[in-house]
Amino acid sequence: MLEEKLVNYTQQIPDDYQPIFIGGAGRSGTTLLRVMLNSHPNLCSGPEFKLLPQFMDLYKQVNSSSYQPIAESYLLSSEYIQSIFATFIYNFLEPIRNYSRAQRVVEKSPHNVLVMKELVQVFPNAKFIHVIRDGRDVACSLKRMEWTNFNGEPLWYVENLENATKYWAEIITKGIEDAKSPLLNGKIKFVKYEELVSNPKNIMKKVLNFLEEQWNPSVLDYNKVQRNEEPVESSTKQVSKKLYTQSMNRWQREFTDENKEMFKNIAGSLLIQMGYEDSLNW
Repeated sequence: MLEEKLVNYTQQIPDDYQPIFIGGAGRSGTTLLRVMLNSHPNLCSGPEFKLLPQFMDLYKQVNSSSYQPIAESYLLSSEYIQSIFATFIYNFLEPIRNYSRAQRVVEKSPHNVLVMKELVQVFPNAKFIHVIRDGRDVACSLKRMEWTNFNGEPLWYVENLENATKYWAEIITKGIEDAKSPLLNGKIKFVKYEELVSNPKNIMKKVLNFLEEQWNPSVLDYNKVQRNEEPVESSTKQVSKKLYTQSMNRWQREFTDENKEMFKNIAGSLLIQMGYEDSLNW
């Protein structure tokens, strides 16, 4: 039997290891939620790790049917592959948790929301938070970004408002569809940015209850936490301030009539589905 030939060379991960993954379209408020949770004494979260989606893409390849004959030739069972990736990622995230003396680690990278099904296979006790924001405001914010990939090439979805709209629709749709998977039953919570900034105490109580963590008012004082050792991110300046609602409905100031029609054609129905509008008459 294949399982009898395997030797577990990986470091043992605690049975109760319960990482928390935050995701959502870029410029949706994922950084804000990260720093709020990082202020909780039981939780720690560093800046965007960024690479989990790429790790999970590799995980999917290694587990694909086309790769299975090769895996079997190397005596690699699916359980062994899972343990390799779990330990690999665990060893990236464990140092900051240990340094922070927190009980659990929170990793926020927007595109975690695209690989939730894979991450929960690797970490069965993980929980996920998908942050959602009005796509019109997301698009307005994205078009101002000068984001590039690791090769320094501009990201397609910050080039113009239309691309930003398509990107928002793709991310939201993928996140919603994957959340229907039995693998994620009871493991994912949707949080609206607008509700978070308008009623932070109520929303954070719900988030912490979902995470099975006790309420702690420190999550509302996130702006008092020093982040001098962290690299500067797109939202670093904003999350160093107290909560504010000025970024809500910015599309009303910036969208032209042409912009409105474009957005309606691409993502108008999704905007209704998410509860931001009840019709296309806006």
